[in-house]
Amino acid sequence: MKKDYFLLAVLLGLWKDVPECVQRIRVEIDKLTVSRKTDWSSAIKLAEFQSVTGLLFSGMSQMGVVNENEKYALYNHIGPLIMNNSLINHTLLAVITELNRNALPYCLLKGQGIGAYYNEPQIRVGGDIDLYVGKYQQRAIESLLPLTNQKKCEINGKHANLCIYGIEVELHKYVDSMISHKHNEIFWKWSEKELFDNAKSVIVNKKEVRMPKPTFNAFCIFYHLFRHFLISGVGLRQLCDWARLLYCEKDNIDREELCSKLQLFGIDEGWDAFMTLLEYFLFLPECATIYCKGRCSGKKVNRIMKYILMDGNMGVGFAKEIKPKGTVAVKWYNMKRIIRRSAMTFSLFPRIVCKRLTNYLFAFKYPHKHIDL
Repeated sequence: MKKDYFLLAVLLGLWKDVPECVQRIRVEIDKLTVSRKTDWSSAIKLAEFQSVTGLLFSGMSQMGVVNENEKYALYNHIGPLIMNNSLINHTLLAVITELNRNALPYCLLKGQGIGAYYNEPQIRVGGDIDLYVGKYQQRAIESLLPLTNQKKCEINGKHANLCIYGIEVELHKYVDSMISHKHNEIFWKWSEKELFDNAKSVIVNKKEVRMPKPTFNAFCIFYHLFRHFLISGVGLRQLCDWARLLYCEKDNIDREELCSKLQLFGIDEGWDAFMTLLEYFLFLPECATIYCKGRCSGKKVNRIMKYILMDGNMGVGFAKEIKPKGTVAVKWYNMKRIIRRSAMTFSLFPRIVCKRLTNYLFAFKYPHKHIDL
């Protein structure tokens, strides 16, 4: 698959603080003879679909291709994006202050924590706030409930959802569920140790926040995007997040431990495939790459990238029908969606997809066997 001008503009925004990447990207841009014919209006729509509008704006600004109309269209997205990030940070500060006041342990997952790795955190598209609170979930809910608008909380399997200042806050009892549910207990014990005992303090928006250490964080960010790829899809934003973490923490990730965990949980094949994709399509510097067994074929990464561009942010382009209401209807909808997606991705990761589908259908028949995540 040829790297197009849209992707190169996004990457220029992603790596503007990494000279060697900027140089490679500009060489690729110079090779494209059709660059001046790029439909930037369509590119802006694609960036919105992929939740990378801020990166596109940064890249286009460096390339000097933004005319007044395009600048206006981008500003319509960038302004609200920066304001939303400010609101998320304000909400995060209020939530952490309340948890600290009640002596409740927590750890920030994904989101604003990953944003801190970006050269311009304010232009990363934000969403909700994910906090791991583990066995203290109920106490955390009681502590934060006064901050919510409607004074109510919805519990969905692994996490509880609260709406605070208009921002969704997820309080995780479990970080995630493994593709093979026999590994859940192992992963959950590892998570509790890493997120409570071994978490590190970092500065996010001038506030000290607890975040996972780089090795565990790299594992979780990848597993989250990979599991979503198997279920409904991921977009460029998820890849950019992972790439920034790998690059910024390249000297702090324990590669041996990481590969050992990936092999234990049976997802090292997926890791190597997506790592190859990062290196080839997103220009991740070789010094930041980590392979457990080695690079995968170009044919495979081309197919994965094709799905990513088609799926959009967290697979918004994959499931286009309206999700039904009612317990039985939702289960039936989810089962059809996952079976359909499994058929699409089977040839890419046959062993992993079979295991994922088998575990899902087993849980559908015997719901008491696992926590539905």
